[in-house]
Formats: sequence, C-alpha cells, structure tokens
Amino acid sequence: MIEVEADILRGSCTPVFFVGEEIKCEIKFRSLTKISDAKIQENRNLKMSESMFSILSNQSLASSLPSTPIFEQKFFNKKETRQDDEHFTIVWSCAQIDCNCYFDESKVMLPKDPLRYNTSEKAGDSSITSFQPNKDRLGISIFSSKPKILFCNLVLGPGEEKTFVYNEKLPYDLAPTFRGQFARYSYKLTIGVQKLNGSTQLLRLPFRVYSLMDFDKYIPSMANLAGEYDYNEKRDSIVSQTADIDSFDSSYELQNPFKINEKNGYEELEFALQVLEDLTARMNVSHYSVANHDGKIVKITMVKTNFKIGDKIIGFLDFNEAQVPCVEFKVTLQSEEIISEECRKKLSQHPSNVNSHFELKEHCLFLKKSDFTVQIPVNTTPTFVSDIVSLRWKLHFEFALSKIGIQQIQRSNDSAISVSWRPPNSLPVEIISWDLPIVLHPFDPFVASDLIHSSNQESNNLILN
Repeated sequence: MIEVEADILRGSCTPVFFVGEEIKCEIKFRSLTKISDAKIQENRNLKMSESMFSILSNQSLASSLPSTPIFEQKFFNKKETRQDDEHFTIVWSCAQIDCNCYFDESKVMLPKDPLRYNTSEKAGDSSITSFQPNKDRLGISIFSSKPKILFCNLVLGPGEEKTFVYNEKLPYDLAPTFRGQFARYSYKLTIGVQKLNGSTQLLRLPFRVYSLMDFDKYIPSMANLAGEYDYNEKRDSIVSQTADIDSFDSSYELQNPFKINEKNGYEELEFALQVLEDLTARMNVSHYSVANHDGKIVKITMVKTNFKIGDKIIGFLDFNEAQVPCVEFKVTLQSEEIISEECRKKLSQHPSNVNSHFELKEHCLFLKKSDFTVQIPVNTTPTFVSDIVSLRWKLHFEFALSKIGIQQIQRSNDSAISVSWRPPNSLPVEIISWDLPIVLHPFDPFVASDLIHSSNQESNNLILN
C-alpha cells in the first residue's frame, strides 16, 4: 500500500490566501509496506549463501575443478525476483487548483460569458484513468489552473518516501470564498494519482481565498516593474498624501529601504497587508443626524467606516438635541447578498438577501449620551463584487420612540437627595430603522489560517491499495 499525504503550507487550521499570492503544497508519497523480521532474516541468510557461493567458486577455480552447480545461481535470481515484487509503481501524479461555483438555478442564471462560464465538462472524457478534478461536484468550475505534473513512473520500495512541492499563483480577479443563499464559491487543490494497473484517485484540499476590492489598482504591472518599485510613493498615493520623490537618485550606492529589487522578488502579500493597514487605519470622523417627522432623534458619530475582519466597530450616540424621546436602540451588523441585474432569473424577484451576524440592544431613556461596540466575527466574508453576486455590509439601527410625552425626572442639586421615577404601566412606541453602509476588508491570512476552523472534514491523506 502507498499513502499520499498533502499539506498546504499555511497555518494550523484552514489555509487562507490573498488573491495574487502563491500557494505552496507539500505532497508526500510513502510506501506502507515494511520488510518483516522473517524477510530480514531471509535476506541475511541469502547474503551468507552468496558469500559461501563466492568462496566455493574461488576454490573451484584454484583447484581446476568443475564449477559449482548452476541451480544455486538460479536460486539467487529467484530470491532477487521476489524482492523486486515488494516495489510499487505510481504511473503519474498531477495537481490543479479550481474554483467551484454553485448557484440557485431557480433565482440565478449565468452571465453570458461562454469562456468563463461553460457548463460543459472540461476535464476530458469519463475514463477512469483521466484526471477530472470536478468529478462528482455540484455547480460549475469558473477557474481552473493549468494541471502540473508532479512525476511519472515513480517506484517506491518498502518503507521508502518521496516528497514533492506544488506551487501555483492565484490571479487577482478571483471571487473570495463565500457561502451565500444565491451563490457559493469554494476553492480546492486537487491531487490526482494513478497506481500501476489501477484507476485514478483524487485527494482534495480545501482552502479559503480573500479578495481586496480594487486591489489591482494598487499593484503595478509586473511587466513594468523592472525590479524597481517605489513603495513610499505608492503608499502616499493611497493615503492621499503628497511626497517629494524627485530627490531620489537611482545612481546612489546605498539601497533605498522602500525599494524591492529584482533579486529579492516582489512580495504581493507584504504590500497587500500595508494597503489594508492604510485603508482601515485612517480616521475619518463622520456625524449622522437621525430624525423623523416629529423632530430630531439622535446624532451618531463614527470614527471610520472601513474595517477589517475581527475589528471592533465603535460608535457614539448623542441625545442632547433630541426632540423625540428614545426608549431603546438596537444595532445589528448585517450583510446583504445582491444578485447582479444580468443574472436575475426574474426581474420581479427580490434580488437581495440580508443576514444578521451581531446584535446589541441598549436602553437609553433619559440618557444624554451613549455608545456601542460591535464585534466583527472572524469567519465572515469581506465586501466583494463578482459577476453573479455582490456582498455589502451595513450597520442596521432601530430606535424605539415613545408616542406619548414622558415626564422628565426632576433632579435635585443636592446629591444626598434621592429621586425616584415610576414608569407608566404601558408605553406605546414607534420603531424607526436606519442603515449605515460600511466596508469590510480581509485581515492577515496568516492569522486567519490559525483562527478559522472549516466545517469541511475532508482528510489530507489518501491510501492507494
């Protein structure tokens, strides 16, 4: 038997990658057949017999006697043949990355792009010896890398092990891993193996992909890079700052720490993390006034509207200028999945689906100021736009307003005097909602690979009988 064990080199839980990153996978082929103690002793006896045969042959040559009978030589050849039977041969093995898209056919139809959305089988014929990564999978494949052959005719002896490394770079225009109601995007690395006189067996390794909206605008073309890229200039353009770059002299001997030369290569991941830091760390204080036909309700202050997965959203509420008493408020973190106009099955159907991920409720009657903190879960999908669906995030506010006037509490200037207030037996309220759009960005894929646990329990090894 042969064991195939594969491990994507990223994190201890579910591997997570940015678009544009290179995936590396270590694949081990190990023979589980071991030489038994009896076989070891037999091999020792065989070596001793060979030594005796050599001694007798030398003696026969010295005494000019007939040589040792031929049947002993045939005996050794038979033993060698039996030992060769312990080896296993793997005809070929190759690996490929694909993105599978499953969609609700009753509500979604594919875009008119036959090159990318082709429902016909692309993996070849249905032979049991062909490599078909999408075999027995629902949906269609919207991205498939070119299959890479790891080896051909690999022979493994008892207890022998061989290791191969597969690497592939992800394109920038991929949709992130997403499990929605209308569409689902899932990524897997598929390894195909065929043993001699056997059928093809597949080993699938799931992983997650993060995409950064308009990330290709921040990354220069590799063809125009030419080994020189001014990191500081690009960063200043992102944060809308001015920088004097004319003073840089390319003929200067000292290396610029913001330069990435051709020898060291271009690190897309490092730059992507810096872009995320610039986008989510900027303070952009905004004030929003919420009111209805009766007057002002509250003024909401947000420090920023760009967040990373795992961040805490902090906001402040000011009721000082409120003209309508607010009894209670609720803040909900919601995601909205929207079908693109081109892919809607019916124009009259509802094109969106809203899911709630975190909810916070607070009483605010007689309060002048309040605040809220919303935790973003780490297993969520960032904001993205694809050909089929898009995902947006928002903070959904609900305010419970009193329909009747509430007598204010008369507080005394003396702190030693206590004041009591008895609420009415019933308080009719009116619910008013308001949405604040926010942008959710991915976070460090190395950290995510150690935090996100996948519900997919597929094994990372395969046994070839």
